[in-house]
Amino acid sequence: MQIRATPKEMGLVFRRLANTLEPAVRAAERESGEEALKVAQELSSGPYTSAMLKALGHPYATRAPNPPQDAGVINRQLGEFYNSWRLRAPRRVGTVMRTRLVNVSYHAAFLEKGTRLMIARPIKEAIATRMENTRRKIMRRHLKTWARG
Repeated sequence: MQIRATPKEMGLVFRRLANTLEPAVRAAERESGEEALKVAQELSSGPYTSAMLKALGHPYATRAPNPPQDAGVINRQLGEFYNSWRLRAPRRVGTVMRTRLVNVSYHAAFLEKGTRLMIARPIKEAIATRMENTRRKIMRRHLKTWARG
């Protein structure tokens, strides 16, 4: 079968397809964000208390760093960092659909960048690494559903 169309007509067809695709991408982004929030909370639930870290000689200190676990895992302690994760709903920024996961705690910037006394704690990278395959699978599933429907 051969179809003849002008570039303008083809542009209209592709724009209509893109408009039907956006809800599927938005749903995939929302689901990925919720999974990333679970991962962030899991990585913010390290088992070490302040007393335990003191007994270990402050293993996250810059003077002699020796973390007892992956430095991207944040110990829960009082739960302030754990309870400060916020998921910002998917929104379209130009041609990109973006979902933001942020930690609004006072300590988040110090943990991320480190200080002169404490090493940086790469939790964002740990979340991204854990989510890489999951995010791809979620998007693929939503796109397959869209293509069938």
